[in-house]
Amino acid sequence: LQKSNVIRICFQIELAHWFYIDFYCKGDDATPKCAEIGLRDFIRQIFNHCDFLAEFSGQVDQVIEKWREYKSSVPTYGAILLDSSLNYVLLVQGYYARNSWGFPKGKVR
Repeated sequence: LQKSNVIRICFQIELAHWFYIDFYCKGDDATPKCAEIGLRDFIRQIFNHCDFLAEFSGQVDQVIEKWREYKSSVPTYGAILLDSSLNYVLLVQGYYARNSWGFPKGKVR
């Protein structure tokens, strides 16, 4: 059961964080812009808000550290995307490290 595994829950919270950034922090006329907060603070707020996570609210930093360790072991696939002339390549900018550029990648589902 995913709800009983705080590491798996962190993956779901990360998805919720991206949704929050994409749809609530990028304000337009129809949606007021909400404050952008980092993933760590977002996770902390979720843990403090959800009753079934309350028992871990004092250990959020340790849970995040364990999640990041686990996340780094999850296989990912990437791609090198070239234009038809082979002169240009697509690079993506890191979200957390703005001076970091790399090839697009993601975890395998």
